[in-house]
Amino acid sequence: LTATYKHPSEINVSVTGKVEQIKDSIGDKIAKDQEISTIALTTEVPIRDFTVETTHQLVRDQKNLHADGTTRSTLHGYDLRWPRNTASPLEFKTGVEWEAKTVETSAEAISKGRTLGANLRYSISPMIMAYLGGETTRTKNLLQAEEEVIRQYKTGVDVELNEYWSGQVEQGLEFAYNNQGRREIASKSQAKLQGYLAEQIYTDFYGRYRVVLDEDDDSETNTILGYKIDYALTEQAAFSVNQEWSLEQGRTKKNEVQLDWQIHPQLSLAAKYQKEYEAIKETESYGINSTWIPTNDVTVYASMEKGLKQVDGDKLNRDYRVVALAYRPVVNHWLDFVGMYRHEQVENLSEHRLLSLDGVVHYFSAFDLMFKWAHRDKSQDGIDIVTDLKQLGIIVPLSERWSVGAKYRLVTETASENTEAYSMEVGYLVLNNLQIRVGYNIQAYDEPGFKYDRHYPRGFTFGMDFRF
Repeated sequence: LTATYKHPSEINVSVTGKVEQIKDSIGDKIAKDQEISTIALTTEVPIRDFTVETTHQLVRDQKNLHADGTTRSTLHGYDLRWPRNTASPLEFKTGVEWEAKTVETSAEAISKGRTLGANLRYSISPMIMAYLGGETTRTKNLLQAEEEVIRQYKTGVDVELNEYWSGQVEQGLEFAYNNQGRREIASKSQAKLQGYLAEQIYTDFYGRYRVVLDEDDDSETNTILGYKIDYALTEQAAFSVNQEWSLEQGRTKKNEVQLDWQIHPQLSLAAKYQKEYEAIKETESYGINSTWIPTNDVTVYASMEKGLKQVDGDKLNRDYRVVALAYRPVVNHWLDFVGMYRHEQVENLSEHRLLSLDGVVHYFSAFDLMFKWAHRDKSQDGIDIVTDLKQLGIIVPLSERWSVGAKYRLVTETASENTEAYSMEVGYLVLNNLQIRVGYNIQAYDEPGFKYDRHYPRGFTFGMDFRF
């Protein structure tokens, strides 16, 4: 989520918050569970014919959701762009960045980095824009006494072929080496063509090609080819198809097709087919999902996916289904409610069920009452585990924009001790449909997810609530 403030003097200030969750598994066993939180502040200040851009970024990388694997990195960047006049045919940009990483449990830095880059754009004609750029990044790993240098160069052309079609061609080179003898050279090429085949048909064709040569003179190639076609059937109905191929060493690695059909504003359908080829395994899946809005207050979603999943060399049938209901009365907005049921079964190997109910009651004029209940039934390797979450919360408005709140959670699980957790928070209404929250977890706790628990450590929290 990004919020931008534009001053009449052409000074721009932007604040961005981002949370990225990465989950990976081998079979049904967790291999990676990572959460990356980012807060960034950027400014643009005009000075004569130049624009000075500054970036300050704080990143918290929590690996496998354990405090020992959590790192913090800070990044400071400064860029200079000339000229300020966007109508000029020539644009030059140069800048520098500094980055440092530390372990959360220690103030000692584990790595430091610096990036220096420059980009030049020139309008050859009203229809052709050429650009040239490059950057050098130096990173020092202080724990392993390793220093790495990556130099990247790129050049390309953006072309407006006519009022309906445009294209782009780019070529890049990347040189990477370190003080321990490793070296790698990569060539990257990409091309894109997009435009209208007809008044109601918009298309996008693209391709990317990458060749990597390492210190042993072994080469590795990767190619991606794809297209997307959007067809406006009527003013209220549309259809699109997207297909992408991925190849490694000339052999198909992945083939994916996706179809979307907007039947009318209240009903849409989507279908997807995907097949992946690996050296020792091959997976295939297909699915369909639909969204239905019977009234302005209710939204219904359903999804089904089937396929083959490779586990320990065996191909097993996988069945995955989701049903969800959202209710939010528009005229008399007294409730926000979401209910969801998810089910996955991989033949006789594992089965997961999760039923959750989540809502906020606005019926009381003096405060809002929050509730959440989740029930998970997990069966794997002949072991059954049942987990329940019960959560209650209250939000008390202090003014039209400020509010305070508190939450209580109880987590119960078979063959485990019950966990109770408390938290407090302060909220601020930035816009009519956007609120930011800062809180504090008094105890750490694990919230049951569909397959894995999500860990919330003790300490400060940051959240955002928004409605469309």
